[in-house]
Amino acid sequence: MSKSIEGWRHFFAAVTALATMPGSIVERVGHAYWEGLRKGADAELPAELRNEYARMMSRLETLYPTPHSRDVEPREAARMAKQILRLYDRMSRLT
Repeated sequence: MSKSIEGWRHFFAAVTALATMPGSIVERVGHAYWEGLRKGADAELPAELRNEYARMMSRLETLYPTPHSRDVEPREAARMAKQILRLYDRMSRLT
């Protein structure tokens, strides 16, 4: 599987987790990061998205240093969820 398709697949998994997983927004964003985005971190993304993706991943890594991190403010988790969705939308329009 090409790295760009793999990246899209992991983004899709993250968005699906945000929309369908039970639990708080803090838990859903953590799951989206650890079980979706983090697994596709080496995927090739369109050039226009690479910097924004790197910043988002850096922030998620800080907020969720372990798979069970829950010391994130709900407002910050919601902001990250919006960023994930916005980046996914931009990525889907470019592919």
